[in-house]
Amino acid sequence: MLIAHFADTHLGFKLYGLSWTMDEILDHFRTAIENAAAEHVDAVLFSGDTFDYWKPPNRVIKFFMDTLKPLIDRGVRVYAVLGEHDTPKRRDLPVHELVPGIMLLGTRPDRFRDCFTVDGVEYCVAGVSNLRLSYGEGMRRKLKERINKALAGTAGRKTILMLHQNISNFFTFEPGLDLGEIPRSPIYVAMGHLHRRIIHRRDGQVIAYPGSLDILNVDEVDVYREVGKGFYLVDLSGDEPLVEKVDTPVLALDKVSCELKELETGVRRKISGFPRDRNSILVVELTLNADEKPKADIIISKLRKTLPKNLYLRIKPVYRDLHIDYKTATTDTEQLEIDVIAERLGGEKYRGLAEKIKRLKELALEEDWAAVREQLEEIAYDPYWEKHIHLKPITLPEVRVDHERVAGSKAAPEKTGFSKARNLLSFLGGEH
Repeated sequence: MLIAHFADTHLGFKLYGLSWTMDEILDHFRTAIENAAAEHVDAVLFSGDTFDYWKPPNRVIKFFMDTLKPLIDRGVRVYAVLGEHDTPKRRDLPVHELVPGIMLLGTRPDRFRDCFTVDGVEYCVAGVSNLRLSYGEGMRRKLKERINKALAGTAGRKTILMLHQNISNFFTFEPGLDLGEIPRSPIYVAMGHLHRRIIHRRDGQVIAYPGSLDILNVDEVDVYREVGKGFYLVDLSGDEPLVEKVDTPVLALDKVSCELKELETGVRRKISGFPRDRNSILVVELTLNADEKPKADIIISKLRKTLPKNLYLRIKPVYRDLHIDYKTATTDTEQLEIDVIAERLGGEKYRGLAEKIKRLKELALEEDWAAVREQLEEIAYDPYWEKHIHLKPITLPEVRVDHERVAGSKAAPEKTGFSKARNLLSFLGGEH
C-alpha cells in the first residue's frame, strides 16, 4: 500500500496579504497532488491545517474539490484530521465535510478510524483532530483518551495514526506530547503542525512530519534550504514503512540582513539571483538606530521605485538602541506581535484570538473589506468577550418623524440593545 502524506498546506493563506501568494500556493498544491496521482497512491492523508482559515474563500473550497476529484473518482481513499487553523471556531461544519469522498477523522464518535483491505492485507487509518494542549492537563487527558479510542479494534492490522499536535521532543517552546506518549502499535504516525520535515524511527515504527507544503514564513527559508518542502510517499507493504521525500515548488521568498549604509547594495546583490519571470519577496532585516528611521524611510522609498515591479520588498527593522533582543524573544517579529496581543488578552491560552486580531490588521492593509467584516464578526463572537467585557444595555436615540409630511407614520419607539463593538473597542483601548 502506497500513501501520500500531506500536512499544513494552509490553502487560502496570503503571505503578507499578497493575493498572488495565495494563487501560487494553490498552484503548488495542484502540482503536488498531480505528483502523488502519478505514483498511483492508494490513499492520501491530510494531517491538519489543510486550510489556513476555517472559513476559506469559496473559490479555495472549489479548487480543493476540483483538484482531488480525479483521485477520488479513481477510488483513492482520502483522509483528513483538523488542525487549529481549520477547526471551526463556533458550532459549524468543517469545510472538509462539504467535499465528497473525504473521510474526516477525529471529530465525531463514529469517525475515529476506517479499516479496509489492500492486496489481501488489512489496514486501518485512525485519526484525532487537534486539541490545544496549552489549555491544561485536562485537554492532554482528553487527547490521550481519543487516541486510545481511535486505535481500539486495530490490533493485528497495519495501522496509520493521524495527529495534528506538537511533539515536545522536536519543538520545546510549545506544549506537546512526549514521544513516550505516542502509542507504539501504529506502524506509521502521520503528524502535522510542525512546518519542518522530521522522520523519527523506533522499533519498526515511523513518526513523521512532512512539514508545510510551501514557505509560509520568512523563518522557513532556512528550513527549506536544509530539508526542502513537499510531501512524503510512504510504502507500507513491507515490515517497516519506507518514506520518500517528494519536493514541490515553493514561493520565491528570500531574506537578507544588513546595516542602513549597506541597504541598497545588499538588496541588489540578493535579488540578482531572483527569477525574472515570476513574483518574488525579499525580507530585509535592517539594523539601525532609532534616530535613523526617518533617513531609512527616505532611502527605502527611493529604493522601491527602482526595483522590478514583480518584487515585493518587506523591511523588518532591528533597533540597536532599544535594548530588545528580538531573537531571544522570538525568531519572528510577526509571532512577537501575536505574543504581545495574547499577553494583552490574558495569556498564551488566548493565542488563537490573538492570531485572528493580527489577521484583521493584514486584511485591513490589503483593503479586502468583505474579509475584514467577516474577520470582525469572528472576533466579536469569540467567547472570550463574554467573560471579559460586561455588556451594558445602551439606549438608541429616538427617531422623530414629521407627521404632517408623512401621513399615518409613527415615531420610532425607543430601543435598547447590546453593543459588542462599543465594548470591544473600549476594552482594546479605543474610543468609548
